[in-house]
Amino acid sequence: MELEQRKFVINSEEIFEMERKTLLPCSVCGSPSTGCHYGVFTCEACKVFFKRSAKKHHLYKCKRRKNCNPDRDGIFACRYCRFNKCLGVGMSLNYIRHGRYSREKKQVTCERIAEVTEKKNMMMCSIPALPNFTDADEILMGCCNIISDIQNIDWEKDFPHLDSLLQAAKEGINSISYPLEQYHDIFCLSGLEVDNRRQFSGSVQQIIEYNVKRWTKYSRKIPGLHDLSEDEIFSHLCSHSDLIYVTIVAFNIHRWSKEDLTLTLNNQSILVSRRSIDYLLDKRDSKMKMNIFEKFSTLNPTFEELTLIILLTLLKPNDKYPQFQHYYDKIILGFTRYLQNIHGNNFIGRMNDIVNFLSFMSMETYNAGKWRPTVKDYYTTIFAGDIMKEFWFHPTISKPEVSINDLSLLTNDLILLDEYLDESMCLD
Repeated sequence: MELEQRKFVINSEEIFEMERKTLLPCSVCGSPSTGCHYGVFTCEACKVFFKRSAKKHHLYKCKRRKNCNPDRDGIFACRYCRFNKCLGVGMSLNYIRHGRYSREKKQVTCERIAEVTEKKNMMMCSIPALPNFTDADEILMGCCNIISDIQNIDWEKDFPHLDSLLQAAKEGINSISYPLEQYHDIFCLSGLEVDNRRQFSGSVQQIIEYNVKRWTKYSRKIPGLHDLSEDEIFSHLCSHSDLIYVTIVAFNIHRWSKEDLTLTLNNQSILVSRRSIDYLLDKRDSKMKMNIFEKFSTLNPTFEELTLIILLTLLKPNDKYPQFQHYYDKIILGFTRYLQNIHGNNFIGRMNDIVNFLSFMSMETYNAGKWRPTVKDYYTTIFAGDIMKEFWFHPTISKPEVSINDLSLLTNDLILLDEYLDESMCLD
């Protein structure tokens, strides 16, 4: 259905309230300020926080990426980022104000408020707001259900011999005793297997092939892919094989640490030591998988955001499938609404985090396409199935150039909206 555009409406009472004020909002959190403290207009909470933090800020640590922002209520969850924001806006113990709030300073403040108000009025005419509910929301909910169906495997019903496979995998991984180069040289010269790594890889191969078939089956329900044949969908998934690994990480099937890798299926775990990993996989391969795990853990997406990552990758428009564009735009709209509801005025920052992760994944896939052919002989020795060969060595996409401009509904209007929100909250 057609999407109707409506104006971004500013509450008139808020504008009148701002016009009545003679103080700018807090430059740190955006809450109403109580005056000029330490050289900057801030609220009482940020003033007291800065004073108390002056001597102990070195103890603060950020658990994310050192770019935390306040929520829509002006509350910071991270002391490290809050203190850095205080310094960033110019707060200093050397700027203690003496005397009353002068008429000259008050006049400058009033002029600044008038400038902000005027910009608000201008933005009312130029920024479209998101519709209350559209078919984009229905597409979003439907795709979340599809990804959930892929995840929810009844192992006892769909894979009744899983226990024996996992036991064989444990025995195989514990037997690995030769680096992959030596193993492959001996196997090529004599046909002898000096350890049972193929017992491990064979078990893993059956599970991976089952999941690839499951992805191929359920992906046909995704809007934009439903018109493709099963072979076309399989080929498309192979072009984005590393995306499948993201879901393996997301569903806690793989958990990496510096010492080992833990594989978990149906509440059963296999611990693979770092030595076994280095002997089994090419180091570039294991490094790439660990990097994906670390980046994904840092992003820590919700299930809806994971769905966004999957769909933006699979439905990225291209010359071969131009019909993706329509659904791609719908997905962007639905998830923009979702992020706006969850993150408020900071939703564009969160979208940027997701786009950066997509860019990282595209580059990893592109780089893997260059080094994987160098280990093709070895990998096709330990993973002998046709599906695995296609999945591992399918031609990769061209060099990616992923940026925020790739998101068609997050271009000029949303950038303007971001600038407006920053200005109105005085976050700079």
